[in-house]
Formats: sequence, C-alpha cells, structure tokens
Amino acid sequence: VFQPGAIQNYNLQVGGGTTPGANSATYQIVGSWTDQKGTLINTWFKRASVRANSEARLGRFTFGENLAVSQNNVRGLGASGTSLFPLVDAIIF
Repeated sequence: VFQPGAIQNYNLQVGGGTTPGANSATYQIVGSWTDQKGTLINTWFKRASVRANSEARLGRFTFGENLAVSQNNVRGLGASGTSLFPLVDAIIF
C-alpha cells in the first residue's frame, strides 16, 4: 500500500543581453520539470513550466514582457476520480 516517496526536479535557464546603457536589451528563458512520487501506491504530482522575460531600453523608454505557462498532473487523495479513503484507492488503482 505504501512506497518510498521520491522527488525529481530539473531546471534549465538561459539568459543574456546587450551591454547596459541607453539602448540595451535583456532576455531570460526558464524551464522546469518536477516529478514527485507519492507515499501511497499510484499517487503522484507532476509539473512542467516555462517562463520567458525580455526587456528593451530605448533612450528613456523601457519595454518588456513576461510570460509564464505551467501544466500540472495530479493523482492522489481527493484528486479527480478518487475517494478520500487511501486504502481503497491503493487497492483499486
């Protein structure tokens, strides 16, 4: 019914830009993946996410954007389609 819980987490980040000054630009892109195994058999949490930021300075004006997207996948107590009884869930799944 029970198993050791383990977490795997991976991150990758890339960033750069031009020399700071009156006219400059920077960017950053970050991606991550998390995979967490639950202590009950057949329970888990998984997440993938991506974030992108950029900024440009043109004279006294600054323009920028931020974008973040994530996807979660959960199987566990109270998750969609499961009951709140751990032993029943472990036996059924």
